[in-house]
Amino acid sequence: MGSGTIVMNNILLLEDLPEIRAWLKSLVLQVFPTARITECSRVHDALAQVGSGLKFDLALIDLGLPDGSGTDVVSALRDAQPNAQSVVVTIHDDDEHLFPALQAGAYGYILKEQSRELITEHLVRISQGEPPLSP
Repeated sequence: MGSGTIVMNNILLLEDLPEIRAWLKSLVLQVFPTARITECSRVHDALAQVGSGLKFDLALIDLGLPDGSGTDVVSALRDAQPNAQSVVVTIHDDDEHLFPALQAGAYGYILKEQSRELITEHLVRISQGEPPLSP
């Protein structure tokens, strides 16, 4: 790792499905073993965390949640914590989902059906300042 590596200490993980959340958490800890991960399963909870004063370095945000859209969390994070990087993690790979997220301030976009290796690689790239955009 070069000197350009961004340290990811606090990571917000917003995903409503427990098994996917656990899977993503394991991937994140593979890449950022010392990170503190705040897990949320609702937009409401994530917005509360964003407003709690805890500074996030990275947020992995699912779009389709039981109480709204992760896009709201992306824009709240952008306003409250401009240095935090929001990365959308989703099953949707179409423009109708991608563009609103990017407009809201998402830094990148990872598709859930990608392999562990590919997602891990995306996370490493984020820490090197490269936006992860799935093809």
